Amino acid sequence: MTYMIRFLYEYVNEIMDIMDMMDKQKSKKDMAEIRVFVKPELRQQFKSKCVLENKTMSDVIADFMATYVNDNQETSHT
Repeated sequence: MTYMIRFLYEYVNEIMDIMDMMDKQKSKKDMAEIRVFVKPELRQQFKSKCVLENKTMSDVIADFMATYVNDNQETSHT
């Protein structure tokens, strides 16, 4: 059982590294970079969830930001 958990952990980490590389290769035209500081555990949990959902961390954060901005615009107009 321990071997299987170790194997899965290494496999997920390898996939996450590949996704990071793919994310970095995306066109950066018309894009801005944002740096966020979080605890390493939170980053790892977030990254793992993104991998399981077949999404990049950048895409999830960008979607969150767009929703957050749109929700706040609707709230401020009422």
